[in-house]
Amino acid sequence: MVILLGLPPLAGSAATLYKCRAADGTISYRDSPCADRAATLATRKLKRTRIPDAVDDEEYLEPDAGPVDEQALYVFKAQFQQALSSLTPLRVASVEYFMNTGEWPKDFKAVGVDKKSMSSSFIDGVRIAPQGRIVAELNEQKFGQQKKIVLTPHQVMGGTTVEWQCSSNFTTRLLGSDATRICQSRVIH
Repeated sequence: MVILLGLPPLAGSAATLYKCRAADGTISYRDSPCADRAATLATRKLKRTRIPDAVDDEEYLEPDAGPVDEQALYVFKAQFQQALSSLTPLRVASVEYFMNTGEWPKDFKAVGVDKKSMSSSFIDGVRIAPQGRIVAELNEQKFGQQKKIVLTPHQVMGGTTVEWQCSSNFTTRLLGSDATRICQSRVIH
């Protein structure tokens, strides 16, 4: 059995793995072609898997929908902020759990929050994902299909404080950029 270390994370649709032999006879596995084509011992297509609710580094893009109606943008931002703020009790309970146990909660029972209480007119459902991420499925009628907010905790100040990074699959023109940004525009799987 070969364990491959140092390969990039599998996140797209497919990847190719190259088995290469160096001049000194050592074997290595790479995600790019071998330096010498004659040194290629084998290639193999790897099926990439998508981790549910994983946040990409890429900005979420969609076809240009034309000019943004300022009033509609104002309403969207107000509704998005309401959805975001309704996640505060779960964020607080998760941080409290982490500070007491040293690990992130795996479910609602661990933090003493009723899962049903996390639904609202803006949020259809919430779940706790690995590494303490909070994933909110937004209401389809208000926000569109498969729209999410993912809150990812990060320890700061030597682990004494937690900051939350907000990511959502809306465009930057809706979420804002730089100082006016309410959440990062990201591709979410």
